[in-house]
Amino acid sequence: MITELDHVAVGVPDLEAGTEWWERVSGVRAAPGGSHAGLGTHNALASLGGSLYLELIAVDPSQEVQSPARDWLAALDEPRPFSWCFGCDDAVATHEAIRAAGVEAAVFPLTRTKPAGDALTWHLVYPLHDLGPAIPYLIDWGNAESPAVGAPEGCRLVSATPVHPDPPAAQQTLGALGLEIPVARGPESGLRLRFETPKGPLDLIS
Repeated sequence: MITELDHVAVGVPDLEAGTEWWERVSGVRAAPGGSHAGLGTHNALASLGGSLYLELIAVDPSQEVQSPARDWLAALDEPRPFSWCFGCDDAVATHEAIRAAGVEAAVFPLTRTKPAGDALTWHLVYPLHDLGPAIPYLIDWGNAESPAVGAPEGCRLVSATPVHPDPPAAQQTLGALGLEIPVARGPESGLRLRFETPKGPLDLIS
């Protein structure tokens, strides 16, 4: 059901400033992605090779909505890894498989208005847990084209490492999702991301 890593997201305090920051540290300027209706966020995108991409995500000031993601982003004072996401080829079947493995999950549709005005729609499968961002969520693009297509190129993701104060607990949940990924011990749940960029290696830590 689960295919491969789809994207990694880095939260930034402001999208325009975050786009400038990424260009400064990586040498690649991320392209505007669009606004996530109902979530209060918007993004910019850069290719990481193939179907993998980077999402810079920030509070969308044009939306007067509240969400946990928006609250976390609003509290940022510097860019930090926000989340990671694996692809799945059938959201409903993946949801059922995750629940059968002992992890509750929710599946729901989302949409984003692209700069040209057209809508991009997809389904998320979101595991329900209290383990924080070390645990990824899952995405089913259906017939939609991956945002990696046409995104500015030049950077590559070298590694994405989940970090958690209780690695065995995080490892167990990852296993229930069908992901055999080692978890590093750290003071809080998060991610360590390493990129190769035109300006050299770049490390980001939650």
